[in-house]
Amino acid sequence: MKMKLNCEEISELLSASLDRRLSLAEKLSLRLHWAMCKFCREYKRQMLMIHQALSHWKKTAPQSEDLQLSLKAKQSIKDILQNQVSEG
Repeated sequence: MKMKLNCEEISELLSASLDRRLSLAEKLSLRLHWAMCKFCREYKRQMLMIHQALSHWKKTAPQSEDLQLSLKAKQSIKDILQNQVSEG
């Protein structure tokens, strides 16, 4: 794996990191790129915020075949996202 990745490759690798364990080379590539690219750092922050909100929702949502977001779940996700944006 090459060490210097472009923004598109970084976004794909970040997405992959949510599903699998990255190799040391992949982790280093991410960190090197993030050290230089504020746009990818912001993308990472947003992706992690969305992942956190969805994880929270998954833990608190009722289990159903016809699962739809309740107003409470929608508000919870909205609150988490707004808090993350104001902290960022």
